[in-house]
Parts: sequence; C-alpha cells; structure tokens
Amino acid sequence: LKTMREKLNAIDDLNGSDEELVDRLKQAKSTYQELESHGPEIEALQTRIAEITSQYKCGELAPIAKDVAMLKTKYEAALQKARKVETGVETSLHNSLEEVHQDQTRWLTAAVDKVSWCQDTAGDKYSIEAKLATINDLISSQDHGKQKTAVLSQKMELLRASLDKDRQSELESKEKTAQKD
Repeated sequence: LKTMREKLNAIDDLNGSDEELVDRLKQAKSTYQELESHGPEIEALQTRIAEITSQYKCGELAPIAKDVAMLKTKYEAALQKARKVETGVETSLHNSLEEVHQDQTRWLTAAVDKVSWCQDTAGDKYSIEAKLATINDLISSQDHGKQKTAVLSQKMELLRASLDKDRQSELESKEKTAQKD
C-alpha cells in the first residue's frame, strides 16, 4: 500500500508534454486497477478477524481488528487518491486538447468569414484590392491552418488510446468535423 501511494505521489504531476501526461494517465489507471484488486483481500481479512473475534471472544484480538480497520481506511484513501490522480491527468489532457481545438476553430472561423466577405465582387477599385489582399492572405495562411489541424489530429491520436469509449467517440466526431472543415 505504501509503495502504491508513493507511486501515486510520483505521477501526481500535471506538468510536462502530452506524451508524459498520457504515460502518467496509464500509470494511474494501472495503479488504480492494482489497488482495486486488493480490495477483496482486505474484505476477507476483515471478515476473518470478525469471525475469530466472535468465535473466541477474547480481548487480545481488538488491536488486530483495529489495525485491519486502519488498513482498510488507508486502502480506501489510496484508492481515492488513485482516482483523483487519474481524473486530474485526464482532465488536463482533455483541456489541452480543447485549447488546440478552439485555436483551430478560431482560425477556421476567421478564414470562413474572410472567404464569405470576398465572395461579393461588387464595389469600387479599393474594395476589390482589399478583397484581393484578403484572398492572398488566406492563401498564405492556408499552411498555418493545415498545421493547426495536424496538431489537433496528433493530440487526438495521442489521447484516443488512453480514454474511455464515450470520450473516444467524442474525439472521433471532433476529428471528423475538423478534417471536413
């Protein structure tokens, strides 16, 4: 239990690259599963102490029962900490993805607005020149938009393997929308 708590303390850090955070998320999930696997053992220990206490009715078992109760309390605290670490890292990764998605969406919205403004060919010479400059700006910033979409796809791919099925389907729909747009 102590080793697992130390492991949790080591991975309870939201700093670093996305790859490091995904690695920490996987470690948190495996630690949680490992902790969960020990739950039945602690329950069995409590049950056995209760059986022995009721069978022999001696006061010498009270400290052992107290120790087992303390162990269960520490176990539950470690389980809660594992869930907290897992949720925190997952939320951090999701927020990072949302920031990239919003950045890509802002760029795309601005580009669409520029395109719709340029579609109206009516106007004087200066208006047409301004629209031509906007079109040139759109052409030059197209690579920037593709780069934003590629970064978004890369982050989604990185996160896809570490998230649950509901969040994976949410990511896939966002990725399809981003690629289509």
